[in-house]
Amino acid sequence: MLARVVALILLVLPAAVQAAWLRAETASFVGYSNGSERSLREKMGELQEFDQLLRLLTGIEPSGSAAKLPIYFVENGEFATLGMPARNVGGFYRAGPGYIAAFVGTSRTGAGDSDNHVLFHEYTHHFMLQNSRAAYPAWYVEGFAEYVSTARFEKTFTEFGGVGLGRAYALLAKAWLPVRTVMTSRVTDMSTYDRGQFYAMSWLAVHYLSRDEGRRAQLRAYLKAIDTGTPPDDAFTKSFGLSYEDFGKALRRYLDGKDITVTRISGAQAGRAQGDPVVALTRLPPAADRLVVPAAALAALDFRPASARGAGDAAREKRLLGIVRAAPAGDDFADLIVAEAEIKLGDRAVGIARLDARLAREPDNAQALYLRGMTQLIDAEATRDKEGLRRARVLLTRANAARPDDYRILAGHARSYATIDLPPKEVEVLMRAVELAPQVAELAIQAARVQARRGDRATAKALLMPLANSPHGGGLAQAAARLLAAITLGKPAGAIQAKDDGG
Repeated sequence: MLARVVALILLVLPAAVQAAWLRAETASFVGYSNGSERSLREKMGELQEFDQLLRLLTGIEPSGSAAKLPIYFVENGEFATLGMPARNVGGFYRAGPGYIAAFVGTSRTGAGDSDNHVLFHEYTHHFMLQNSRAAYPAWYVEGFAEYVSTARFEKTFTEFGGVGLGRAYALLAKAWLPVRTVMTSRVTDMSTYDRGQFYAMSWLAVHYLSRDEGRRAQLRAYLKAIDTGTPPDDAFTKSFGLSYEDFGKALRRYLDGKDITVTRISGAQAGRAQGDPVVALTRLPPAADRLVVPAAALAALDFRPASARGAGDAAREKRLLGIVRAAPAGDDFADLIVAEAEIKLGDRAVGIARLDARLAREPDNAQALYLRGMTQLIDAEATRDKEGLRRARVLLTRANAARPDDYRILAGHARSYATIDLPPKEVEVLMRAVELAPQVAELAIQAARVQARRGDRATAKALLMPLANSPHGGGLAQAAARLLAAITLGKPAGAIQAKDDGG
């Protein structure tokens, strides 16, 4: 009853009373928040400094073609709208066919760790996937993200390499996981308690191997061996010259000794010589106050009508549609969001009519062209309508002209050919989409199938290996592993079908 009363109060509050949404842009990020301008500016500045730190540690230069990562700072209760339980979740990252974004809860969770810990951890995953096609083992993926995620930035120095309180508590436990389990397992296969141990021990292993030049050389040799397909046990013993048991003892001694320190570098070393990062702030229109989070939730849904997607989370989707339909009429910001909601969750014909009307007024509106092209594509696929597929391709070609290098548009364009045997120029389009969004597993798998069918098994394997080793890949990682095994075993190219992964 109380929740209903609060909801009614919020409905009648004037727009000026409710917090307005802000958009903040830096060289690498676009942030959205309905908090204070000062807080958003600080968060975005720290994020940009963290990006600079990762580039310093990895030697990776900025890429002019990389899309800026959207970051949403939202109340933890909003996670439910996004299809993520709010309980014990400080934030999360998603990379899918419809969007790539990170979401950070503004309500504190966890045992006193930095507000930035989750955000920095998740961005590290995004950064490494964006900039490296190496097939890193799960423990290193998570351990390195933990190693840098406690970074903090002051005016005169940057500090990193510390341990979060939650990981420290786990390391103080007498019962550790066997080192071989940490080095060869996926975190998704573990219990909640074992996951905590896995993250903590992975942080410790990365810290131990990163603080001495000799051990750094061993780590580089190990990662190279894993990337080139050496079995994990062989790669470990050959690179480190220790058994798993002896390595565990070395970690214990390291933890109990006085060698665990943080690294502090000057502001100039961290790339701050040119001053604080530039953060450009703009205030979004009033309709954004209700629609920023629902718009992100809609982007995660595919373009099939709700009836074709199955039951899914029907209650959440119904609530989402209701929120969007309540948007003010005649608002340009809301218009395309409402159209997308109708197409995916409501009256498809109404959504299409909205898009057609918008394109009649604005024929070069990139978002309207993308939404209309993808809707046309999915409808044509369902009826095997070749002319409909051609019309979809025309719309997506126009969308690409209006908004070049959007991986979603490029992937849709390649998909419009409705075949795995793409024309050579369209293979280039698909590979460009993968280059722009290597984090999107579905896209990498499709490109690998295409390359394998063309006989380029080396490229196909290179696309699949990082995904097959992904600690959070779930079913898509398993699908990639099956497809990788088929290609490695020399399965005839003609036998690799569009659904060869079993998905």
